[in-house]
Amino acid sequence: MRIGAAGSCFAQHLKRFLESNGVSIVDVEPPPPILKTIPDLIDGHGYGVYSARFGNIYTVRQLLQLLREASGELAIDDSSIAWQREDGRWIDAFRPAVPEYGLGSLDEVIALRRHHVDRVWALFSQVDVMIFTLGLTEYWLDEETGLAYSAPPGVKAGTFDAKRWTAKSLSFADLVEDFGKVQSMVGASTKWLLTVSPVPLTATATGQHVLVANTRSKSTLRAFAADVAESDPNVDYFPSYEIVTNPNSRGTHFMSNMREVEPAAVARVMHEFRRAQPRLFEHEGEPESSASADTQCEDALLEAFAPGPGS
Repeated sequence: MRIGAAGSCFAQHLKRFLESNGVSIVDVEPPPPILKTIPDLIDGHGYGVYSARFGNIYTVRQLLQLLREASGELAIDDSSIAWQREDGRWIDAFRPAVPEYGLGSLDEVIALRRHHVDRVWALFSQVDVMIFTLGLTEYWLDEETGLAYSAPPGVKAGTFDAKRWTAKSLSFADLVEDFGKVQSMVGASTKWLLTVSPVPLTATATGQHVLVANTRSKSTLRAFAADVAESDPNVDYFPSYEIVTNPNSRGTHFMSNMREVEPAAVARVMHEFRRAQPRLFEHEGEPESSASADTQCEDALLEAFAPGPGS
C-alpha cells in the first residue's frame, strides 16, 4: 500500500515509527541531493516530517483549503500567501515554519508555494491510505478573503488587523462537511486512518478558559472521528488520544510542562498501533521505537490563540 501522513505534530511520531519498522511512507517533496549529503541541514526545512512539506495541518478546513488550492479550484493572491517578518525575511503564511529561518524574498515564497501545491496534488493522486491526525478545531479567518490560517499576521510576520481577522472554531457539522468535501476531491479509492492528537491547547481565542476550550475542541474532534469511522468503511480510527489521556495514566503520560507527551507514552501508543495494524508491518519481532525523537510543534502559533496577538 502507498501510505501518506499529514496532520498536527503528534502525527510525526507515527510516521517515524512506521518508517523505522519497515513501512514505506510516500514522500513527494524529498530534500534536494545537496541536503542529503549534509543531514544536519535538513532540520528546520520541513523535509521528511510528513509526506510533503506541509508543516503542521491542524484542522480539516486547512486540509480542504490546501486541496482546493492544489487542484486549481482555489486561486490565492500572493499577498495572502507571503508575509514579511520584522527582520525583512518572508514566510509562507500557511506553513510559517517551513523553513524555520524564513525566505529571502516574496518571489521565493511564491515559487516554493507553487511547487508545494503541485506536489500535494501528486500525493493525493497516488496514495492508497492517508493517515491524518486531527489537532484542533480553532483557526483564524481572514474576513476579506475567507481563507483559514493556523495563526494570524502579527505572530511571526505581517501586521494584525482586528477588523479583518477573526478567531473561529469548527463545529461537528463543519467537520463532517469539510471532510466529506476532502473525500470527494481525493476519490473513494483513498482510505483514511484518523487519530486525534493528545497534545492540549495552551491558549485560546474563544474567550473561554483554556481547559474548557481544550475539552470542547478534543471532544468535537473525537466525536467526529467516531461518527465518520463508524459510518464509512473507508475510514478507520486509532485511539492514540485515549491511550495518552486516559485516567489510569494518572497524568504521567505528559512531560513536566503538561503538554508534550512522554517518550514512554509515545512508545506505548506505537506498540498498540502495531498490534492493531499488523498487516502494515513487514517483519516479526519487537518494534523499534522512535519515541525519543522531538516533534516540530509550532508552540508560538498555538499560543497565538489568545485574545489578540502579542497580548
